[in-house]
Amino acid sequence: KGRIPHTPNTRTAMAGLFDDDDADEWALGGVKQNKPVSATVSVFTSGEIANISELRQLVSDLSEHSIAGEYSKDESTLWRYFGAKSTERTKDAQLKAAEAMFRESTQWKLDADVAGTMLLWDKSENFELRPKTDEARLGDSHFYGGICGLATSGGPFMVERLGKVDVGGLSHDEKCLAAVKKSYIHYIESAWQTVRAKGGKTQAVMVIDMQGLGMSVLRHMSTLKEMSKIATHNYPEIAGTIYLVNPPWGFQTIWKGVQSILPPRTREKITMLNEDYVEILAKHIVGGKSALPDFLGGDCIKHGVCAALPVGDTKEADEEDEEGGDKTAVQKEQ
Repeated sequence: KGRIPHTPNTRTAMAGLFDDDDADEWALGGVKQNKPVSATVSVFTSGEIANISELRQLVSDLSEHSIAGEYSKDESTLWRYFGAKSTERTKDAQLKAAEAMFRESTQWKLDADVAGTMLLWDKSENFELRPKTDEARLGDSHFYGGICGLATSGGPFMVERLGKVDVGGLSHDEKCLAAVKKSYIHYIESAWQTVRAKGGKTQAVMVIDMQGLGMSVLRHMSTLKEMSKIATHNYPEIAGTIYLVNPPWGFQTIWKGVQSILPPRTREKITMLNEDYVEILAKHIVGGKSALPDFLGGDCIKHGVCAALPVGDTKEADEEDEEGGDKTAVQKEQ
């Protein structure tokens, strides 16, 4: 009970990370590509192995916990928890912070019923395009992120359209905000399962598109903070690189507010790209420009990024589901 399943859509997001005999080719963002065969996964150093062992010992009392017990057996997972606290001044402080995060996040996943959300949000086994429940449909209509395919490093290629999200509308609609939070959980848990499945130091590449982001977001920072802490408090070291693109006018003022809700470790990973970002991003996604979403200058229209519609509007999302648009990210060719 409480064990988080590798459900069909999550397995789809992991396409290309496995060695199935019948999975030599996959449709990445709607474009058929060969599986990546040389994804780089770093080997742990002797010092890192020692840190992992110490952290495992500190949480050994959780061996019967349905989630923590599984995580504590995996070196890659423990490495992520320890690494997330690298800004601590001493190793002892880092271990204590990593232990606290491990305990709190694994319990949160039980309390928040992440396993239930994964089951309800995932598509059925024959990859039907429509989510299973009205709540999932509501959340995905107004959510702003998605996994578009595989990064050349072997992890997921994640995209968030922060400039499109209706933060004001979400702030005044508790039902919609609750559904969007679950869409976010589904998105970030899928990425988490992907990097854990690959193992080692595999990490995602994340792109945050800020086109359309206005000063009004500063009035609703508490809502953004609620969303961001789901990842920063419970999903350590998923992304290794975070690119910001399309900064709006007045970005420096907006950024001061946004970065205040991010941990130091996350801020260290952020790079701002100029207008010539398309070629850089294309080098980071398997399939290149043909797999890069069209709104980022690529050719792919069947990307996995949710619509981020204004609260109260679902018409566009209905049309996309019917046409097989945004909801298909990485789908095995049938």
